[in-house]
Amino acid sequence: MNRSILAIAVASLLPHASLSYAKEASADETMVVTASRFEQSIDSTLAPVVVVTKDEIQSSQAKSIEEVLRRLPGIQISSNGGFGQTASVYIRGTESDHALILVNGVRLSSATTGSTAIGSLPLNGVERIEYVRGPRTAVYGSDAIGGVINIITSYTGDETELWAEGGSDNYQKYAVSTANQLGENGWVKASVNREKTDGFSATNQNSSYFDPDDDGYDHTDLLLELGIKPSDELSFKWNTNYTDGDVEYDSGEKEQKLLSSSIVGAYKTELLSSELIFSASRDQSTYVGLSGNYETNRQSVAWQNGYQVNPELLMLGGVDWVNDDVSESTTAYAETSRSNLGAYTSALYSKDKVQAEVSLRIDDNEQFGDYTTWQVGSGYQLTPIYRLSVMAGTAFKAPTFNDLYYPASQWGDSANPNLTPEESLNYEIALDVTPTMADFRIALYQNEISDLIARSSSSGKYENIAEAQIKGLELVGEFSTGDFFHSASIDVMDTENKDTGKELARRSKYSAKWNVNYAYNDWHFDLSYLYRGESYDDEANNTKLDAYSLVDFSTHYYITDNLIVRGKIANLFDEDYETSYGYNTQERSYFAGLHYKF
Repeated sequence: MNRSILAIAVASLLPHASLSYAKEASADETMVVTASRFEQSIDSTLAPVVVVTKDEIQSSQAKSIEEVLRRLPGIQISSNGGFGQTASVYIRGTESDHALILVNGVRLSSATTGSTAIGSLPLNGVERIEYVRGPRTAVYGSDAIGGVINIITSYTGDETELWAEGGSDNYQKYAVSTANQLGENGWVKASVNREKTDGFSATNQNSSYFDPDDDGYDHTDLLLELGIKPSDELSFKWNTNYTDGDVEYDSGEKEQKLLSSSIVGAYKTELLSSELIFSASRDQSTYVGLSGNYETNRQSVAWQNGYQVNPELLMLGGVDWVNDDVSESTTAYAETSRSNLGAYTSALYSKDKVQAEVSLRIDDNEQFGDYTTWQVGSGYQLTPIYRLSVMAGTAFKAPTFNDLYYPASQWGDSANPNLTPEESLNYEIALDVTPTMADFRIALYQNEISDLIARSSSSGKYENIAEAQIKGLELVGEFSTGDFFHSASIDVMDTENKDTGKELARRSKYSAKWNVNYAYNDWHFDLSYLYRGESYDDEANNTKLDAYSLVDFSTHYYITDNLIVRGKIANLFDEDYETSYGYNTQERSYFAGLHYKF
């Protein structure tokens, strides 16, 4: 380990505190943990953060994490079929593996492909989802070029819930969850969810793999958390999430198993705080009748610290170590494990009308050596309503085991052990407008991504040869009109492969989203609209995907204070569309169910 990473590591081991902004926040102010890895009020973050609460998820009656993310600003999703099929999440036009996906702060992704099986992640037990747009590599390390999505299931209070639902394509869901205090200082949370559907054909006649049979999905997920708080300052918790799913595909079947578990010890006072986190995860994909088993086993340790120097300045920092192992895969990789040691430090300053953030991180990777990233930002409160912010930062994405070490086969020899990380440089300027009962943001950003890994036309191997530029305009707002609450966004994005001059595949230049909620006595209504402009399915821009609009409508009614009946119509106007060429999407579908909580 070089002296630079050692110096940051030593500096970062000072105890850390909850932000002064958080300490002064009012009781009804939303608190987030993902932007800086520490708790702070959402209004104190310079980076754009969206929080999706449990109530909002239940009101939308989303059936998957993918459905929830589809409603959020800056996100475009392409899917290879229905429930459980492979789905790609593009944040602000970056690649699908440029989004860092966390479950309770723990990375959950495949080291072989670099992506997360987002279609297999359960919604049951989720308390909230925090979504940060823009690079966060200077805090988290590799992958966070486009942004970070943190799925949080932690205990928030006593409640027991029962679910039973049914719908189109023989959709069925049965779930139970409970959260209760144990004695004076402890708590437990547990849930079990079973979900299945006969589905529909993943492919259509445009696909070379077309088979008109239905492709079903069947999965079970479990969640368990135990915690104890022996004093006001000290707490410990252990949580684990497990998903076991089978998804059919026209040419075979995939068995997907995801497991993440962590132990967290925390010490917090008014000025000091420190967290020690041990975590492990497993991502296992078995392709029945196809290419075998791919398994990533990951272990990590993180120590997160900081110190409230004075009311204006908070110093944060930490060290983390991650080891990825793919030795249990049936594919014979030339190397089967690698580790990464990272250290980061951040300074957050707030006084009067000025806010500033600075972060620096050094990663020492066993495969490609040292890598340094930085992030700076400043905000100025022009008036009580208007705040102007400017931000800049670098990020990187480490090459995957498939990129580096996948063995030669009948399809060729593309792996290259000499690959280096993909790099990016991002700039953003934003204006936040916060009148009474409303919140608006307009942002301009530019992301220059270099050393993109692509297959060389001459050698057939992966090389760091591609460059991309993404420019975007983002309009986001939340506001009320009488009893109606609205959240809306408009994204205008220009993506370009700098080597070919072509648009990046499956990124629409124009997209818009509008969600509205309304409550009248015991009735609650949720309406969502999504527009996505035309795009290209391939890098050569030969195959066009047409523009489309989607409308979902859901409602629920409180029969009693505890018993709720729910109904939803997805794709209300039966739009025929594709997000990936040759793959079907859901037709108009109906869902209904009962929800009991006490």
